[in-house]
Amino acid sequence: MKIRANSIGRSMVEMLGVLAIIGVLSAGALKGYSNAMFKHKMNKTIEIFNGVVQKVIELEQKDLGSGFSLTDGDEAIKYGVLPECQKSGYDCKLPIGTLDFDLYYCSNKYLCGSIIAQFTSSKECVAFASVHWENVMPVEWFNNPEYSEYGGSVWITNWSHAKTIYNPHDQTDEIIVDYDLSTITEACSVCDTNGSCGVGVTIHFLI
Repeated sequence: MKIRANSIGRSMVEMLGVLAIIGVLSAGALKGYSNAMFKHKMNKTIEIFNGVVQKVIELEQKDLGSGFSLTDGDEAIKYGVLPECQKSGYDCKLPIGTLDFDLYYCSNKYLCGSIIAQFTSSKECVAFASVHWENVMPVEWFNNPEYSEYGGSVWITNWSHAKTIYNPHDQTDEIIVDYDLSTITEACSVCDTNGSCGVGVTIHFLI
């Protein structure tokens, strides 16, 4: 039996068309999967960070003495702030980024210092920084009882300059009190420029 050449041609064209459709659908599925995984990991990162905040609140209520400091992953494990810390250098790994600590007792009464989530891209920074931290952080952290003119804040840093994105006590002209996404996005662009950046929380700030 003879097979017509044009029949083979049509079959090949149809097959190529099917392959093209499969390719487009696969690319869309992969992109959707990638976005879903990013969202899942970022939500987990925020959840862990919030858990650390709650542990630090509990820690602050204990009398740990003037020699107390929490500056690395080992101490985060020791004091139960992040018992499951997977160390990356001195820091703790997060599902996205790493977590850095610099906490100590000031005036032998209050915890002072910073908790910083470090990222490598503006996408990560924006997703994390856009959380409404006023619903997460205890207001006492931002209002130093002894030095009322200074308080804490939430900020984005490229390690040489910080841009404040939340401070309930507006003391500077750089405060973003309304979480304007375009301003947060601009501040987070330092991540792409520098290859790294941090979103930090400063508590009971003393000068």
